[in-house]
Amino acid sequence: MSSLSEETLCFTAKVCLDGKAIGDAQNHGHGGPTSVSIKDKDVAKLKSASEWESIVDKLTFKELRKKEDAKLAKSVTKQLERDILFTKKGKEFEGRYFVFKKGNTSPETAKACRAKIALMPDADLILNDQPLDVAFKFMVKDA
Repeated sequence: MSSLSEETLCFTAKVCLDGKAIGDAQNHGHGGPTSVSIKDKDVAKLKSASEWESIVDKLTFKELRKKEDAKLAKSVTKQLERDILFTKKGKEFEGRYFVFKKGNTSPETAKACRAKIALMPDADLILNDQPLDVAFKFMVKDA
């Protein structure tokens, strides 16, 4: 429902405690706070309304971050399959990466291209040859 949001995330959710639904939460996405309604009065008294809202907001953000990270990892993996990505030595290239578009070349040709890039005097890392988390850090800022 984020497409319906104007200022904040628009959502509805069940609030669960120990796997049991104890209430509902919603945010209309117009910049206002998240509304949390706890059905059981004894459970509701455990936290103030603002504490329940904060808990729901943190959990919602955490879940959305996991989904966004999964989408980004899929996108990074796809680009690593499609292109050759590498970094260069030198302070002016710190945190940057470069893309060699390999197009529809054969695996052998792509391997030869990677070997040539590796021989470049200023080449540092070939991200395709690194673990995904290393490539992810270069390709996705704030990772």
